[in-house]
Amino acid sequence: MTRQFKNPPEVRIIGGQWRGRKLPFKVADGLRPTGDRTREMLFNWLQWDVRGSRCLDLFAGSGALGFEAASRGADFVALIDADRETAALLEQNRQTLDAKHIDVCHTRAEDYLHSIDQPFDIVFVDPPFAEQVAASICDALRQSDALHARSLIYVETPKSLEFEAPKNWRIHKHRTIAQINAHLYTCDADV
Repeated sequence: MTRQFKNPPEVRIIGGQWRGRKLPFKVADGLRPTGDRTREMLFNWLQWDVRGSRCLDLFAGSGALGFEAASRGADFVALIDADRETAALLEQNRQTLDAKHIDVCHTRAEDYLHSIDQPFDIVFVDPPFAEQVAASICDALRQSDALHARSLIYVETPKSLEFEAPKNWRIHKHRTIAQINAHLYTCDADV
């Protein structure tokens, strides 16, 4: 049975086949959907890479990044969230869009990384800022089978946080918008 939510906030898809669609998301501590301006910038960075790609959103939350990637032509998107109600609403949104190329998984990001058997082309790492797990999850990602030599990794961190990426990742793009740092990395060949 799908749980019903009363008047939840919504996130708007800004491009692709579902452009303009609004999807509800659960209000939760630390859940902070990537804003329209930041998403527009990110998907401009990724404009030649999304179509036909396999994408992984390790802290899906509202689903803003994963649904945006699917809307813009990704072949497969995995939305991962540890919160049961958040994952249920992501699944409800997936069904509303009839998006068979999206997989919603209710589990911790770290646990999902241990189960991967095929790498992803694009990985989104946007954890709740208060948890300060960006560095540790990126290290776990580097050690997993989730990446190949051409993978792109987007990491969103608070402006106040010193973030150091794994040594075999090169910064491809970076921008500070308001109180966040947006980083796009590429893997070196020795993943």
